[in-house]
Amino acid sequence: MSVVTPPEEEAVVDTGEGQQSLFKRITSLQSVWILGVLVVIVAFFSVIAGERFFSSSNFSLISQNVAVWAVLGVGMTFIIITSGIDLSIGSVLVFSSVVAAQVMQSIGGDGWGTALIGILAALVTGVLWGLLNGVLVAKAKIPPLIVTLGTLSIALGLAQVITGGIDIRSVPEAMTDFNTYVKILGIPTLPFVALVVVIIGVEPFWQGVAVGIVLIAAVYIDQSRRTAALRGAAHINPILALFRRNT
Repeated sequence: MSVVTPPEEEAVVDTGEGQQSLFKRITSLQSVWILGVLVVIVAFFSVIAGERFFSSSNFSLISQNVAVWAVLGVGMTFIIITSGIDLSIGSVLVFSSVVAAQVMQSIGGDGWGTALIGILAALVTGVLWGLLNGVLVAKAKIPPLIVTLGTLSIALGLAQVITGGIDIRSVPEAMTDFNTYVKILGIPTLPFVALVVVIIGVEPFWQGVAVGIVLIAAVYIDQSRRTAALRGAAHINPILALFRRNT
């Protein structure tokens, strides 16, 4: 009678390769490096400025400045995901603000009625600049880099022409009070407005609608370019086309 001895358990050696690969994947992410740079910047200014950097007034000012760029970043996202670029966004912001300030100054008054009209004027102005950029890119077939670089200069120049290079500070008190005195948890309301814009207050299924519209538009543009290319090829001498193909 033979006795069967169970096989010895193989020792599992943990070489740490899994942890190393995970660490490499994390450190290879661009967002991690951006976070690291931000941490270094915060540490640098903490040493240089001391308590003034960590003061509530400083962070309040930073949050208000970031709020403006966050709202602009939402619009830029839709351009970037379609492989586009818009260099004029800052100048369009300046021009729209100047138009809004001029409209509110002309109407007069310190209430929300005047402020809302000014906001509407700014939105309409921004839309018109966007349409101009879109027409020049889609219809005139000018590269978006060139178009928006030109409108960047035009919008900023027109803003200075309108104001004569002088700041317009006579805006309704309701608007300034909203951002200065109305606070939530000690933070001005402007960052919360940007937060609402960023988190596109839209239910998830509307995001699918937006993605579908962008997809259809992208396919339409691609097909239009292909059709235009085929039409151009049809006007080429067929003998020359055959020769080029053989060569």
